[in-house]
Amino acid sequence: MLAIGFTKVYFTLWDVSEPYKHHYGQGNLDWEWRTNYQYLQNLSKDEQIAKDKAEHKFGVTNLEPDHDLYGRNSSFYISGEKGTDRLPPPPWEFPEKIHRDGTGKDIRTMATRPVNYENVPGADYVQFAEVEDRLASEQNDREIKALWTMYLKKSIWNNQVAEHSYAVLCPQWVKPCVYARRQLINIGVIVRYDGQWISANYLEKYKEIEAKKLALSVAVKGHHFDDKQRVTLNVKEIDCHSFEGHFGTTYLITMLDDKSRKFMYMGSAPPQIEKDKYTTVVATVKLDEYKSEKQTKLQRIKVVL
Repeated sequence: MLAIGFTKVYFTLWDVSEPYKHHYGQGNLDWEWRTNYQYLQNLSKDEQIAKDKAEHKFGVTNLEPDHDLYGRNSSFYISGEKGTDRLPPPPWEFPEKIHRDGTGKDIRTMATRPVNYENVPGADYVQFAEVEDRLASEQNDREIKALWTMYLKKSIWNNQVAEHSYAVLCPQWVKPCVYARRQLINIGVIVRYDGQWISANYLEKYKEIEAKKLALSVAVKGHHFDDKQRVTLNVKEIDCHSFEGHFGTTYLITMLDDKSRKFMYMGSAPPQIEKDKYTTVVATVKLDEYKSEKQTKLQRIKVVL
């Protein structure tokens, strides 16, 4: 159907299609309804001349300019309702054979994953640590534990052993750990973020860690102020670690001020500094160096209320 548009200078002639179903994607199984708008030519700068030309030369019946075509001078399309002809995935059933590990144990009873404790004195080379179980109260808890085991404990799967062979168990699997990952995604246990798969429960912690890395990467390092100078600063905590020594617990705190300058505190009485907002403090400067990096430490910190 022919229609009249307006480009703010010229009245224009367009060919507008009827809505049609456009298929796309793998196998052309996804679809959306589209309406094509094909630009044909300019008509005139004068509205009445453009209408007369459209009616008598091109046979346009609707002479009112289409508001959807205002300001346009190139062809385009508008998308409408979307859908798919793909079949829904079949209900998931955890294959019975996949439950067994190399010793015949049922891995559905194992809420653990292997952790390397090689460097821990007195620990065996392979021990087990608890796996996070965010759906402990749900009916498929045992299957989720098995999926975690399959996804994280890849070493138990030996494709040379017939009963372990994923080619025998399910030929369309790429690997058992890939199968497990797909199921964990489906039930929301792991999510995609920043180009990698992350536990849904760990996501907020991961974002916090990445925010710390970004803040420290742009921080101004080096010596600030003079040694032993008493200064007033607005600082916030970026990172905090502690370790046990001969004299008790020692805290190592990394701070940034409101000018993105990096400061350190090391001592047994950590100041009460906020993480999400700046805290005004008065402190004494100590200039130091650690691993060839100049550091500005703050001592005798007093929070200003």
